[in-house]
Amino acid sequence: MKSFKLFLNVLFTLFILNSCNDEINEQPSTPSNTSNELVVEVKNGIMVFDDYPSMQRATYNLGILNKEQIQNFNQKNNFNSQQNILNNVIQEEENYYNSLVKGYGSEAKSLDKSIIFKRTEAYEKALKKGLITVEEDSENAHVYHLSCIDPTLSNVLNEDGFVQVGQELWQYKKDIIKLCKNCGPEDKSKLEELRKTNDERGLYIFDKNNTNSRLNFDWSSDQTKPFKVTGNSSRRARWRYTGYSLVTSNCQSCLMTTKFFVHFEAMWKNYFGSWVYNSVFTPTFRWDGTWSGNAVYTYCTTDPLAPATYIPFTFPISSFTVPTGVTNTPMVNRTFAGGNNNNTSIMFHPHSNGYWPNPPSSYGPYNATKCWEDAVKIFNIAIDGKLINDCTSCDLPDN
Repeated sequence: MKSFKLFLNVLFTLFILNSCNDEINEQPSTPSNTSNELVVEVKNGIMVFDDYPSMQRATYNLGILNKEQIQNFNQKNNFNSQQNILNNVIQEEENYYNSLVKGYGSEAKSLDKSIIFKRTEAYEKALKKGLITVEEDSENAHVYHLSCIDPTLSNVLNEDGFVQVGQELWQYKKDIIKLCKNCGPEDKSKLEELRKTNDERGLYIFDKNNTNSRLNFDWSSDQTKPFKVTGNSSRRARWRYTGYSLVTSNCQSCLMTTKFFVHFEAMWKNYFGSWVYNSVFTPTFRWDGTWSGNAVYTYCTTDPLAPATYIPFTFPISSFTVPTGVTNTPMVNRTFAGGNNNNTSIMFHPHSNGYWPNPPSSYGPYNATKCWEDAVKIFNIAIDGKLINDCTSCDLPDN
């Protein structure tokens, strides 16, 4: 297959790109602040939305609830989201440690270590299921987080990572996103069994581990920040920004999905001297930052008369309109509370819920179809964090 690129009028490109995104860029309504005001449909244990704006509003509205409200919402809808599972793990771990201190008092520290550092059933179940990734599990700290490739969707994904949007069924795993077009919750086995993209059947995979693909852009591995003690020796916090942009390997389908977000955590040192997530320490994070980047598309054709050379065409991330709940650049004095569970992620532009299809036009005379060439790449990112309450040494700079 040959490929060639050419310059087009910028305004035409932006028109096409925004046309692709009209479905997913509806402005949000005023967010609900109680679980009783949220109305969703659950089918076969999978949350179902009519369209992307509906899912985005639900994601945003659920994201501002505290853990008790999230639990009530899940119970009311006979649903169990990955966020609710994580909240329960953190709460059960906290309850267990508190029960030791309450039951044994000053003698608690003398207990056998197998009792002090025993893990709860909720934690072991989530770990076995692959829902959490453990960074450290020792006498010094118990650090873990959701394994999901896009934790910003944790409130709408069930424990198997499924969510239904319109006629599209999605599954989010640790390093893979799967999509089944013209499918419903009853078709989840198609995604569970899917190992590679099948364009004819409308089955697609976005795989972060596809290291041989030039279409995979990922800068998440080197961005983890160390925990910083906040001036109080029993409290610490950290954050990391994660980004990747993936394109399906079949150039005739060429769907692009991008995920850019910041993840922040706060921990408290318990009675036994271990760093843990705890309701005692729930600070508010403030963020300032800027970033820029671009994407590239090409024309794909099998016509032997097509030119062998090409001219690149790029467009900036500002060409993508900003979906509901996504923080745009520049980010100035944005605050996010950690009171939900102190283990939370927020979306950065050009984060997409769903995907961006290739620009829908063709180029004659070579029967060529527009396709994504390079996924979205972010450059010159600079973000500084700060704790603005319950803190004496509060800066968390990007260094």
